[in-house]
Amino acid sequence: AGDLRLMTTEKRYNATWPDRITISVTPSAAVAAAMLAIENVSSSPIKWVDTAGGYAVSNDSSTHPAALDPTTLTPRDLNIQIYAAEYDPWFSGTKGLPGYTDAAQTTAASDYSTIRNTIGVLVRSGDTPDVSTSLRLIHQSSGYWLQTAIGVEGAQ
Repeated sequence: AGDLRLMTTEKRYNATWPDRITISVTPSAAVAAAMLAIENVSSSPIKWVDTAGGYAVSNDSSTHPAALDPTTLTPRDLNIQIYAAEYDPWFSGTKGLPGYTDAAQTTAASDYSTIRNTIGVLVRSGDTPDVSTSLRLIHQSSGYWLQTAIGVEGAQ
């Protein structure tokens, strides 16, 4: 996907952490970052992970990223969809994925107005909702996209 990259990581909270966390990248790049804090997870929280990527053509929804959904999540589990995309392809406000709640969206722009990257995080409790069509994140501009989906197990 061109120079677009998506990195996800998880770490248990430690009370000795500093009040601020700095993210550094080398070489310099337009970076968009989001952090999601989750309470009441199991001691081994990652239950499921999947990834996807592609090129979205703005007027062809079949090229837009679909939700990656396992069939193993229970109502207490959290389904997290993390998207990275070139430019700023999503509508302001909601990203429009049925059944999901927007948790974060940010766009990083470099000194060059044509170099922008956006990250979006959506969450939903439990398994896939019953819908008649594929759940897709609609892109209003064409560009590469990457996705990571994570199922987080709720505490017993």
